[in-house]
Amino acid sequence: MQLNNLKVADIILKRSNCHAVVFADSLLVDVRFEHCECDAAIFAGAKLNHVEFCHCSLRRAKFHGAKLDGIDLRSCQIQGADFTSASLKSANFRGVDCKGLKLKNADLRSANFIDAKNLDPAAISSARIIKDLKSNDPAILDLVKQSSSN
Repeated sequence: MQLNNLKVADIILKRSNCHAVVFADSLLVDVRFEHCECDAAIFAGAKLNHVEFCHCSLRRAKFHGAKLDGIDLRSCQIQGADFTSASLKSANFRGVDCKGLKLKNADLRSANFIDAKNLDPAAISSARIIKDLKSNDPAILDLVKQSSSN
């Protein structure tokens, strides 16, 4: 389903099937996804303001160039999601399984990866900005420290 350039505000989607739905270049404001299946959905270039994903599956979803500042993904399945060139300032990945995440050129300023599982240091090092990123993984902390000294 193609929902390109969609402009939506103040809605709640519960147990919706958004598998492979294209939300490219959309503006979503105050939208809550609850227990939704959004595997392989495309949010490329989208702006998500005050959007919540609660207990959603976002496996292999594509967020290329999306603005996702402050997004909370703690309760979601995001394995293989692609956040290439996305803005993820202050995003919350706490405790999430990050296997296969793509973060090339992403802005991870102040993002929270504490207790994240399967987080690949190479994925973090491919990000554009990792200043003040939070993690309890020593390899990730070394990368953050090195980027701060440059």
